[in-house]
Amino acid sequence: MLADIATQIALNQGILYGYDKDIREKARTALVDASEAYVVLKEPTRFDLGDAQIVSLDLDEVATRGGEIQDRQSAIMYMLARHVLGSRFFLMPADVELMPKAYQAYHAERIEAIREDPKRLCYDEAHRVTGNTSVAGQLLADMTTMARESRKWNLSIGLYTQSIDDIPKTIIELATTILILGAGTEQSIEDMT
Repeated sequence: MLADIATQIALNQGILYGYDKDIREKARTALVDASEAYVVLKEPTRFDLGDAQIVSLDLDEVATRGGEIQDRQSAIMYMLARHVLGSRFFLMPADVELMPKAYQAYHAERIEAIREDPKRLCYDEAHRVTGNTSVAGQLLADMTTMARESRKWNLSIGLYTQSIDDIPKTIIELATTILILGAGTEQSIEDMT
């Protein structure tokens, strides 16, 4: 938990002797601030998707707009949602060896089923994160990797927005399908062309 890391920064001998006081204090303060600002990250979650085949998370109220603080919150919420929805998509048979022996047979079967199922990960209002300096680099790297390796994972990715300029060029180049519903202005038609 974030509080445990903050405590270790204050008490762990390796950290105390390995980093100067200013760096330790800034890191500890950032963790304390984050645990207060993002209560959803403060404690372990009971949220569980179980075996759900279709899941939709509405981030409208937590992915706010307005300024640097709101952009950071939006970035964190989009990345948290991406982790919650998609982390099991990328489990590999070799991951079973890292699990306790008593559960390996169950997880081996589960991972095989997940790998066979077609999966789709969609981002609506993609401009909220693709233009967000707090997360754009991470999102682009993540999306690029997913787009390049999507066949291996039986995964398709959907990005939805009102302007093609909101979609990073790399993702457009890797896209296998682009749907345009309404061309908009003459300028947007020219940009899409």
